[in-house]
Amino acid sequence: MQKLKIRTVLGLILLYLAILLNLEWVWGILFLIWVIPDLFSGITYFIEPVEKKSSPLLYWIIMISWLWMSLYMMATPFFPELYGESYKVMHPAKESGIYQDTFQSNLNLNSLDTPLNHNATSVSQKANKPAIKDSLKYKSYAQKETHYFVGISADMNINDPDIEKHTNELWEYFYTNDISQVISDIIDERIYFIYSKADNAGNYKATIAFRTQGIDNLYEGLEGLSIPPGKYAVFEHKGKNADHFITNTWAKIYESDLAVANGFNMEVYTLDNDYNVEKAEIRVAIQQ
Repeated sequence: MQKLKIRTVLGLILLYLAILLNLEWVWGILFLIWVIPDLFSGITYFIEPVEKKSSPLLYWIIMISWLWMSLYMMATPFFPELYGESYKVMHPAKESGIYQDTFQSNLNLNSLDTPLNHNATSVSQKANKPAIKDSLKYKSYAQKETHYFVGISADMNINDPDIEKHTNELWEYFYTNDISQVISDIIDERIYFIYSKADNAGNYKATIAFRTQGIDNLYEGLEGLSIPPGKYAVFEHKGKNADHFITNTWAKIYESDLAVANGFNMEVYTLDNDYNVEKAEIRVAIQQ
């Protein structure tokens, strides 16, 4: 009866976990498992066998490379700044300006702006809507200076039947790529989901970003936004059920007679230490 090779089976399981779940630290463990026996045998393999006795320099170069990659991969989950440094090497800073988001070009999404600014709703239609402004409780907020944001963007269209799917893809990309490591001068840790100005066709841009002191020297794949001074209606929610609050509040705003301006609207999320939403806000640009 054929003997079951337990270590080989466990190695294959780790290999599949590393690939399917994108676990970089598992690759580190695999590299370590591969390199330890070679240290005792004096023979390693890279394309072809390399012996310590006959090719000592090449042998130690390969062994040190395996050990370095192993330690690096196992360390990145615990020291995320290492990822940031490698990102900077692979994506050198541009001298100035705002650059197209690689996420946008890869997915071929249509531009995203808040449905509130979609001019397909005529003035007469809006006049026939029930005036429920009094049922909307909000705070007035006057932004007196230009605010800057840096993040990832995607172009969308309000009439796209897959708009929710594309929005979820943007959030997934944001959460699986810690862009905060490569953004300079972040002012606060809140997450801003920004809807840029819409056109008559319903095209608009969605940006998930951090607020920063400026938008200079952006890394490839990131986009900067400058939001000028303006007046906002702010709707706030603390505690659980943030998704329910966001959905219901937008629905009420759509049906209200709130004097919406064609500007930047946003959702603002404050997270607790466990990365749960502690506070959610909707900021709607209104006429001054």
